Amino acid sequence: MIEYLNNTIFIKWLKTINLTLGLLAIIGFLLMFSCSEKHEDAIYTESNSNLIGLGSFFQMKGKVDTLLIEDYFLRPSLIDSISFFNKKVLLKDNKAILDWKNSTPLTTLKIHSGDTTFSLLIKKSLKQSYLLKLPGNGEIQEVKVKGEFNSWNSNNGMLLKEENDWKIDLYLAPGQYQYIFEIDGKETLDPINSKQVSNGMGGLNSLIIIENSGSQPKIETKSFSSKQILINAVNTTNLTALWQNQEIENVSINEENSVYSISIPNAAKSIKRSFIRLLGYNASKTSNDLLIPLEYGKVLNNIKNIERTDREASILYFMIVDRFKDSNPTNNHPLNVTEVHPKADFHGGDISGVTQKIKDGYFESLGVSTIWLSPIVQNPEGKYGLYPSPKTEFSAYHGYWPISFNKIDYRFGTPEDLHELVKTAHANNMNVLLDFVANHVHEEHPIIKEHPEWATNLYLPDGSLNTERWDDHRLTTWFDTFLPTLDLTNPEITHILTDSAVFWINEYDLDGFRHDATKHIPEYFWRTLTKKIKEQVIVARNKQVFQIGETYGSRELTASYINSGELDAQFDFNLYDAAFQAFANPTTSFTSLATALNESEKYYGSHHLMGNISGNQDKPRFMAMADGSIRFDEDSKHAGWNREIKVVDTTAYQKLSAFMAFNLTIPGIPVIYYGDEIGMTGGNDPDNRRMMRFKNHNLNEEKTLNTIKKLSKFRRSNLALIYGDLNLIDVTDSTMVYSRNYFDKITYVALNKSSSEVIVNIPTEASKLIDLESSDAPTININSTTITIPAYGFKLLYNE
Repeated sequence: MIEYLNNTIFIKWLKTINLTLGLLAIIGFLLMFSCSEKHEDAIYTESNSNLIGLGSFFQMKGKVDTLLIEDYFLRPSLIDSISFFNKKVLLKDNKAILDWKNSTPLTTLKIHSGDTTFSLLIKKSLKQSYLLKLPGNGEIQEVKVKGEFNSWNSNNGMLLKEENDWKIDLYLAPGQYQYIFEIDGKETLDPINSKQVSNGMGGLNSLIIIENSGSQPKIETKSFSSKQILINAVNTTNLTALWQNQEIENVSINEENSVYSISIPNAAKSIKRSFIRLLGYNASKTSNDLLIPLEYGKVLNNIKNIERTDREASILYFMIVDRFKDSNPTNNHPLNVTEVHPKADFHGGDISGVTQKIKDGYFESLGVSTIWLSPIVQNPEGKYGLYPSPKTEFSAYHGYWPISFNKIDYRFGTPEDLHELVKTAHANNMNVLLDFVANHVHEEHPIIKEHPEWATNLYLPDGSLNTERWDDHRLTTWFDTFLPTLDLTNPEITHILTDSAVFWINEYDLDGFRHDATKHIPEYFWRTLTKKIKEQVIVARNKQVFQIGETYGSRELTASYINSGELDAQFDFNLYDAAFQAFANPTTSFTSLATALNESEKYYGSHHLMGNISGNQDKPRFMAMADGSIRFDEDSKHAGWNREIKVVDTTAYQKLSAFMAFNLTIPGIPVIYYGDEIGMTGGNDPDNRRMMRFKNHNLNEEKTLNTIKKLSKFRRSNLALIYGDLNLIDVTDSTMVYSRNYFDKITYVALNKSSSEVIVNIPTEASKLIDLESSDAPTININSTTITIPAYGFKLLYNE
């Protein structure tokens, strides 16, 4: 009854505070036009106050597509007109219908509002028809296909029989796509396609390769002065430059050496942090994009000017709060019942334990800039679920079974504890993200008891149970029978949940969210939430908010949630899977990793904010797979429950360090899963959630920790790794060499996955490079571009 009352009061309070904050946001919005000179460090300026942040690139899905204006503009009513290819575009229900009538692969959408013209970069759809067919034999009754093009959902890949062949028309952009047939329910490789790749589980997948003819354009930073920026270009006939969300018209080219000159707008001088974005193209393809940060109108060239609000410089650290640090034993309340295995019970970690490690300097020593907390909202006290072997039920130690929207679980701490954690983090130049669960609630949640109609259906029309239907019913499926999925197409429950999210940020001064189960939640919810955050936090409080989501699925599906109206980023699980395989599995080639890296750039851009994880709570630990403790073709969850997983091959520590070197030097945001910095091992959930160990490390663990510290600090202090262009130089089955370039700053990364040392060449014009040793030895100068990479190792070279 008390919890029900608390939620009821909270909902009434939210409705009141939402109205108040909404009015404040409108007032603040109007004030910006009259006193913008007082907000030179604001996230918005007078010229972009209706468009918060950098407008995301828009990728056309076909010749005709719809752009939602409210994704970009808070007040569409202030828009005077829109033009596309110099033709007026009519708005209907705040939607712009874009019809591509040009052969160019890139253009801008012009939005005119008062004296300002905004420009949004629009990319042409390069998708093409591809006929996939399977010869019949007269006995086949049904053929389906699943692959990267349909998120491995065979129900969306039904082939039709035409004469003796089975066929399906696919619509695919240039790239590579793994797939496999289901013939009468049995998985089968394509018998007429010889192209095959490892599936990472001891088997193979067939492979479709869609080519895109024409030369690939490439642009890179060259030099800068106080007034202009020079860009090198290859195979590039045109260059589009934006400052914030306005096109820079003063762009010229020296055709003799293919160098573009871009003038820095004078308006940039009044803003502390703004950006110039560049994208080149030729007749058929677009180039990589460049992101150049400005500090009061000058190109940022001093690492000391980087602040915790500079997202590209972030390094995240994620912990399960219950498994991290027990600082207050008085709030320990494990179930201690025979039906719950100790691995599935509370271990005592709490909010104050995280605060203690901030004060101890642990995160600072690790180079961490952002702490991501697992959910800390109130969860049920009982036991639920069932695992068959060993037979056990589960406590809610992880926090993903909410029975409240606003109350902190007493087993993790108090509101005062969270206030102290955030204040301590900010005082130490760190951000705090909270894991937010919107997809579902626990059956004991008062809201679902009062409104059972707010849940999706547990049973499908055919009578089957709608649980764990991750792909074919991804927007309605339940995670378990005691976890009702909320129908977030319903505005009433959506507004309650989104108001709750805003409450957490405004009450505790949090810096953003990690959003659980993103792909299972309709986009209506994300757009509602992001609009409220813009109005009630970003504008009303001049505070940045970072939102990163969790989607297991194709890159196309993952990217569909990343735009100005929804999320800032998601975790790149496709790249993680490829990297995990490349560094842990001796049979997987670096060429597959290079392909995955290129595919991610194609879908998310060259300077994305995608999370590059070292592991997470739903995957087996890297160490357990890299040292052979768990086979790639076995059930890692079962192994974690039924075997004592421990490190049996110490070369896995070297493989882990190389994997971390990769994550910390590629575009995106590195994410360290707690314990990976010392090489903790374990099977899948819950064995991958052991209690964190801060002392009594063995020599290999201590060496790994020191390596990760050095790599993280190098990342935080290196502008080339934060804003630099990525260039793949050489890739073989066992080696990979690439560079990150930011004007005159350059870092080379050389990786070796083989069991013996290898020699590689670094093609460089730098007169001197410094070798960042992976051990505790000091850095040394090298005079040759031929370097030796140790077995299972890496080398990082950079100029001063």
